[in-house]
Amino acid sequence: MRQKTTMELGERKRVFICSPLRPRKGTPKEQQMELFRNMELASLACRYAVLHGCNPMAPHLLHPAFLDDANPEEREIGIELGMDWLMDCDELWVIGDRISDGMQKEMEAALDLEIPIIRLGFVGDPIETLTNLVFDDDDDEEEDDDEEGLTYDED
Repeated sequence: MRQKTTMELGERKRVFICSPLRPRKGTPKEQQMELFRNMELASLACRYAVLHGCNPMAPHLLHPAFLDDANPEEREIGIELGMDWLMDCDELWVIGDRISDGMQKEMEAALDLEIPIIRLGFVGDPIETLTNLVFDDDDDEEEDDDEEGLTYDED
C-alpha cells in the first residue's frame, strides 16, 4: 500500500461504508456467525476504500465496541452518531444487496443531504470477492479497471 503525505491525506474522499451489522433471525450461534461475517465485510470494504485513495467511515465497526446494539436505545444512539459522520462524507457506499433497517435510514439521510450513493454489488460471495481484491498478491502498481466480481451502480 502506497504511503500518503499529510497534504494528500486532507484531499482523500470521505466515504461512508453502509453495510449490514445486525444479524437476521436464527440460533444464537447462527447470529454470532452472521455478525462476524457482517463485521468482516465492513472491514474489507474499508480496506478496499483505502486502497482506492478514500478515507472510509464505518461507525458500525466502532460504536458496538461501547454501545449495546441489542438495546434499542443504545442502537438508536449509535445510528444517530453515525449520521453525524455521514454529514461529513462525500459519498455513501452501499456494500452488497442486503439492505437492513439501519442502512435504509443512512441511505435516506444521504439522499436528504444530497450525498451521492454508490452501490457496490458482487457476483458471488462478497467477502470472497473483496478479500481477493484487497489482498491481491500482484505487485503490479497498475490499477485494474475491471475488478472481477464487483459491480458499481450510482444512484
